[in-house]
Amino acid sequence: MLEHLQTLSTPLPTLAPKEQAELDALQHLSADALWNMTREQMSDEVQARAEKLMHQNTLSDSEQAELDSLVERADRLMLRKAQAASILRQRGYPVTQKDFKPTHD
Repeated sequence: MLEHLQTLSTPLPTLAPKEQAELDALQHLSADALWNMTREQMSDEVQARAEKLMHQNTLSDSEQAELDSLVERADRLMLRKAQAASILRQRGYPVTQKDFKPTHD
């Protein structure tokens, strides 16, 4: 995903230094840790709360702040997952869409 985004004519926005450092640190993780990261999901409770807030017609200021925080959290999770997958591909592992879903033991 990141590789595709980097080929677009519009440049990607620059990340805050802290967020970029977090992504850069993923280079040092083992393949197992990266695979776990690609499968990471937000909890069902968090997803349900975000959906509830998104479907409300009006939000209080505190509810809007909560929704903004949940959306940012989901965005950061997606970015970490995409970066983990990109690193795995660079290391020669095949990564498919099913690899982004959690495994059930």
